[in-house]
Amino acid sequence: MILYRPVRHTLVALLSLAAAYCLVATPVLAAPAEKGRRPPPAAVPAPAAVTEATAAPTAPGTLVLVADADDLIAEIKPAGGEGKVVGLKIGENRVETPAGDATVAVSTKTGRKVGDYKVTIVGGEAQNLPIVSRGTLIVKLAKDASLAVDDMDIEWESDQFTVSVAPGLHSVIVQRPGFFGQKGQLEVTLGKTATLVPTLDEFDAGGKKTFAWVGIIGGGVLVIGALVVDATTRFDEFGGDTVRWTLLGAGAAAFVGGTVMLKNAMDEVAPINDATFSIRLARTPGGGLVALRTQF
Repeated sequence: MILYRPVRHTLVALLSLAAAYCLVATPVLAAPAEKGRRPPPAAVPAPAAVTEATAAPTAPGTLVLVADADDLIAEIKPAGGEGKVVGLKIGENRVETPAGDATVAVSTKTGRKVGDYKVTIVGGEAQNLPIVSRGTLIVKLAKDASLAVDDMDIEWESDQFTVSVAPGLHSVIVQRPGFFGQKGQLEVTLGKTATLVPTLDEFDAGGKKTFAWVGIIGGGVLVIGALVVDATTRFDEFGGDTVRWTLLGAGAAAFVGGTVMLKNAMDEVAPINDATFSIRLARTPGGGLVALRTQF
């Protein structure tokens, strides 16, 4: 019993020391392990790369459509933009269009195709595009003549008239007082000038003009003869006044009758004969019109 107690106390002391050691040493030994098990610090994101500045859009350009007529329609289709349809007037028609290649389809309001064009528009600049949709017809004729093109009467004030017409065949009627009229067809070429100088034959109105001039001249001769007889003969010679008044009356009647007949012959409408018009062709200077007064 005496030996048992010291042993027991010794064991108790050893156990107490061991317990104390565990209480003190365990947190110290465990700290590095706990520290090792901590999640690594979150990575700091790298600064975002600086993107290049977005390029500014190219400025649009201006398409200048130079038209020779009022009845044209242009459909503009830019390669990188929305298309548009524009009605054209004579002269410059300015349309803002995205820069780059573009196609332009031009037709008349009646549906006649004029042409397809390709243009390149430069930003901030103007690009001219001449549109030639017609030809030019020049008619040289006397001022007192009349002209009808495609059944439309033309008025003029000089001996030359210039008209813009669509390419193709056109009917032409030329008339002038005292001359046979002419009618026929001529062809006008796109972008070219056709010059017409018709030659008209004199209209005698079935011989009426000839007879009228015979009456006028003969009547004048008789009147002059009556005056000569009156001045050179005595009152009772050659039958007295009978000869004088007969010559004078016949002369006056012939002169007046001839004058009336001539006027009627001049007023008579001359027939219009079929004709084959001969024209001279020439390219219109600059691709445009020499003059523009009436359109067809």
